[in-house]
Amino acid sequence: MNTASRHVPEELLEAYAMDSLSEPESAPLEEHLLLCEICQHRLAELDDFIQVAKSALAIPTETSSAVENETLRATRGARAAAGGMRSR
Repeated sequence: MNTASRHVPEELLEAYAMDSLSEPESAPLEEHLLLCEICQHRLAELDDFIQVAKSALAIPTETSSAVENETLRATRGARAAAGGMRSR
């Protein structure tokens, strides 16, 4: 990976983006990134994706369950107020 003409394999770039590479593995990749705008762009896209994924995973499931439970309660309450009949 000494020249900008060869690009970093996707798996290696993903591992780098997730801080999963050792220093000896990272060094040549970082050198390549200094010269290769294509790989810089690919890394930026991976970084964006990882941030979105981390944000999505950080949403507590209790919140989702609480919203779902409240929706069910409201639906049941509306049905009971309407006499249990569904409109068609």
